[in-house]
Amino acid sequence: MKKRVRPILQWSPPAGIDPRTRTRLATQEEVKSARAMLDDLDKNFLKVGLVPAPDQHHSGHMVRAVENKNPEWYSKFFRDRREQVKRHRIIKALKRVISGRVRGNGAEIELLKIHRGIS
Repeated sequence: MKKRVRPILQWSPPAGIDPRTRTRLATQEEVKSARAMLDDLDKNFLKVGLVPAPDQHHSGHMVRAVENKNPEWYSKFFRDRREQVKRHRIIKALKRVISGRVRGNGAEIELLKIHRGIS
């Protein structure tokens, strides 16, 4: 007697999403938001400098001081995630949104939600 095998049900994406890459077209609002985020990343980045220590313990004693900070949404994105995400990958994701594509399994969705909540 032969066993009957049921076919495995594959996840079918909603209309407008490419099933192979799980991408969809970005809305004008998402493109505008991604441009603002990319511009924000270009202008603001973590920069730490050395300044003379207030209490000199030896000659030339210096301490670290923050001169410039990352954007608020960027810092929140890192606090909310457990694994580290490289800055260049975030820039790549934002450029993908600007070009009109949003991946459903990428960081684009999370980035746009965080930026919307902060700005």
